[in-house]
Amino acid sequence: MRWAVCGALLFVAASASAIELRVLTYNIHHGRRADGRVDLERIAAIIKSAKPDFVAMNEVDRGVNRSGKMDQPAELARLTGLHAAFEKNIDYDGGEYGNAVLSRFPIINIENLPLPSQYRGEQRGMLVVEVHPQEGQQLWFAATHFDYRPDPTRG
Repeated sequence: MRWAVCGALLFVAASASAIELRVLTYNIHHGRRADGRVDLERIAAIIKSAKPDFVAMNEVDRGVNRSGKMDQPAELARLTGLHAAFEKNIDYDGGEYGNAVLSRFPIINIENLPLPSQYRGEQRGMLVVEVHPQEGQQLWFAATHFDYRPDPTRG
């Protein structure tokens, strides 16, 4: 069985007021449906129906041949009305492949942190975005895609 864990982390700096957030994690499998067709409209409809403040997305393409060289983060931002951030973890098939975040709030800063891996086939990373949901509030949201492969040095 092949599986991978998607993840989202949320860090909020101390502030005078609380904020309630709705978070969605979504491995979009580079936008492909079961029939092999890339369908970002379907993905956008699912995202919009959840009414999230943040979406952590994995297996996202930008400029990759297999998905029509489209900028998937930008297209999903357009279709959902959310702000987008993307960072590649690897170069793939003429473009870039990695994690993306969609946010209801404007994105102030973006950082991509490579994760340690024993597997050389696909570098994993953690995309961290900073937003300021309300005046005086700082919030960091992270999207990651963990690897399912065990450490080969641990028997």
